Amino acid sequence: MKLYKAITLIFCVLVCAAFLPAASASDLDQLTELTLSEPVEIPSGILPAGTYWFRLLNTDSEQNIVQIFTEDWQLRATVSTIPVERRQVTGATEVEFAERPHDQPPALLKWFYPGTQTGHEFLYSSAREKEFAREAKQDVVAPVPAM
Repeated sequence: MKLYKAITLIFCVLVCAAFLPAASASDLDQLTELTLSEPVEIPSGILPAGTYWFRLLNTDSEQNIVQIFTEDWQLRATVSTIPVERRQVTGATEVEFAERPHDQPPALLKWFYPGTQTGHEFLYSSAREKEFAREAKQDVVAPVPAM
């Protein structure tokens, strides 16, 4: 009888486990590998071209701290972010850069982990954000219709 109860208990645990949502460490810390083909600005400096690992540090709090590691796992930067929503969820990593003059490296603004609606907007100083906005504005010359 004890053997029957033990087998039944093990079977119930296995069945329940099969219905739990799958979660891995990468889903919780949003571990993402990004390869940059050119230097990219982040709030704390410039990342040279290369491969980096982005990881959400505080998986159990409301803070959004992102750690950036080199390919060989040397901590390169720890930066603050705020939550930001995207219009459409995709199964791919998405990043958004600030428009910059051709002689300036693009600035990383947002990072979205695959399958999530909420991403991470990197926090730059207000002066730097104003500079990004100023650089993004372009004078557009509209053709004048012939009279």
